[in-house]
Amino acid sequence: MIGMLLLTTLLDQLLLVCLLEHSVSIVTPMNIFEVSTTQDKYVVGEGNSVVVKCTTVGGRAPSDIKFFSPSGLLLNGAGSEEVNQHIMLSSITKESTSSSNVTYSRTLTLSGALVGDSGTYTCEAEENASFDVTVEAILSINVTLEVIIQQPVKMTCLATVFTPSTITWWREVDGEMIQIVSDSGTDIYQEKFGQNLLWSFLEIEKMDSTHIGTYNCKVATTSNNFQADVTLALIKESPETPVKITETSPDSRWVALEVTAVSDENKPIEFFTIYYNEFSIDFNIPQDLAQGLLHGNLFSITYNISSNILPNTNYVFTVSSCNDLGCSETKDIVPVTTLPSSSSPPQKLTVSNTDTTSLWLTWMEPEMLNGNISFYKVKYVGTKLYNISEALLSSLSLEGDRDTTGPTFFFILTELVPGTQYTVTVTAFNEAGKGMPSSPVVESTLVDSPPSGEEGFLFPNGSETTELVMISDQRAEIVLPRPLNINGALSHHQVVVVLLPEDFSPASLLPADALFPNIDTFMTYADSKTYKGPNPVAYITAEFDDKLFPSDSVFTVGVDGQPNDRQYENGPLPRGTTFAFFLRAYPLIDISEIDKVHEKERQYSLFSSSDFVYDNALESEPKTVIIIGGSAGAAGFAVILIVVFIIALVAVIKFRKKKVIIERGDIQMSMSELVSKENADLDVSKEQVANPVYYSCGSMDDNIYENPYS
Repeated sequence: MIGMLLLTTLLDQLLLVCLLEHSVSIVTPMNIFEVSTTQDKYVVGEGNSVVVKCTTVGGRAPSDIKFFSPSGLLLNGAGSEEVNQHIMLSSITKESTSSSNVTYSRTLTLSGALVGDSGTYTCEAEENASFDVTVEAILSINVTLEVIIQQPVKMTCLATVFTPSTITWWREVDGEMIQIVSDSGTDIYQEKFGQNLLWSFLEIEKMDSTHIGTYNCKVATTSNNFQADVTLALIKESPETPVKITETSPDSRWVALEVTAVSDENKPIEFFTIYYNEFSIDFNIPQDLAQGLLHGNLFSITYNISSNILPNTNYVFTVSSCNDLGCSETKDIVPVTTLPSSSSPPQKLTVSNTDTTSLWLTWMEPEMLNGNISFYKVKYVGTKLYNISEALLSSLSLEGDRDTTGPTFFFILTELVPGTQYTVTVTAFNEAGKGMPSSPVVESTLVDSPPSGEEGFLFPNGSETTELVMISDQRAEIVLPRPLNINGALSHHQVVVVLLPEDFSPASLLPADALFPNIDTFMTYADSKTYKGPNPVAYITAEFDDKLFPSDSVFTVGVDGQPNDRQYENGPLPRGTTFAFFLRAYPLIDISEIDKVHEKERQYSLFSSSDFVYDNALESEPKTVIIIGGSAGAAGFAVILIVVFIIALVAVIKFRKKKVIIERGDIQMSMSELVSKENADLDVSKEQVANPVYYSCGSMDDNIYENPYS
């Protein structure tokens, strides 16, 4: 019984032909030798090759080994021959020479098996013309039928039968063959043509992914069953070009693209490739597109692209639909400009000090402008490394920020505090606002000498009082005028004693800084005691760090134990000489040494000194005259005169109370003589009062008188 299976589509394209054969084995009463094939059933895919080997085992060689096709066609020929373009027969080969086990074989090779090659092949071995042995081998060709989604498919099964027969259709579901029955989308029917042709049809109205799989056509006769398989597979192609691309609300660091495309199972879109400038990026399609479906297979999906996206930059986007077979043509050219963003920090900020109240700044623009720079903001913060009077900062700035005019790379910070350490940063501003600040740079304004003002040093809290607290034998206890350090931290101070010649007029004194312009113009204390020249000379009686400045500002000239960290001799004041004081202050050049008292290197080139103050009433008396340095020296000296006057007045009152009158004005008495007359009852005439006795509290010569009021 021979049958044939034919599968076609509505396009009348021959897609599958399966030849089915049912052969009745011939059983011989006596086998002189045995015949076998390598295997009973061969299953190959369409287009592949298969080799069927027929072997005899016995003591005698067969006279011939023949192959018959499923239709009964003799494929045998004399020796090796090519039956047709893809069927080849080999010659009979003796494979064993053992006397007890001689093997002969012949092979049938099908190159590029076709659907029509399916069926049962028969191998027949002949010993002689009257005796042969046969064996059968079934060859099944698996067929794959490519179909198109949404298109109808029609499969036809054709069988040639000679006995009552039926044709059924089956489908593999989860590894099990299930019989197919007609339903709303599937129709099965059969027709018979003539006596022996039986046709069966399976029609699928509209193909979709649920119909993909292996189908089976079975022909059942009264004596045997035949079947043929076919696998329905989708025709897969590269996808279509996207329908539309839309840019939605770009940001500074990302761009949102909405892609609208069509994806079906024949041309599935597995991912999109998005091209922009010199970059590209792939985005996979989500497995669940339910939310993005617009109509049928039309869907829309939005991607946020952030890789290699910079602020305030122009981009051109194109998109291709892709799967493993390739990509479509690109769709649209979408220009996009990202929004500006805050800039990166300005680069290479440098700060240099050029004077006491200014700093010069230069920098380079940010690496990432992220917009159009409109201006820069310079921020500065000064560090109070020393005591700065807030009252004198009205015109100077310790901290703040200032804006440049336009996108310049140069700026001068003015009206700063001298001798102050500043931390400076620069920040760029664009359409997005404030950027990131530069790395801070620390620099200090140059120091300046303490301010002198019109009358000497400027004093804190408005006080300009310099007092002579006490004058005793060859020493003076004074209150030092401590200057403000508005122009920089103070380093150290010098207490200077100036010796004036007897005939030298204090009115002709130059300012201290002009009279003694540097430290070399001072002599030592030892040399000053023997100097007899016509000009004023000065010696440093003490030098001390600003941190050692007396807390009560009191300093005693002429005795040891005073602040003095540079080994100057603070010796007794010389007798018989008019002298004056002034204080000289030195600023600290290197602010980094502000906390170092003894280790720092002192400078002596930049300084400021207080003024001289004198009183002409003391010039003619041959006794020690003290001129206090400082703008309030005159006031201090006036206080001294008042004190002396009060002492003298008290003495006079005591003398009158005891009626002690000395007639001669040129008589000088010692205190002991004066006291011895304390109880004397003397009458004094008015003329005698005009010549009072003078008691000297001290003189410039070697005669030292006792001073009970000192």
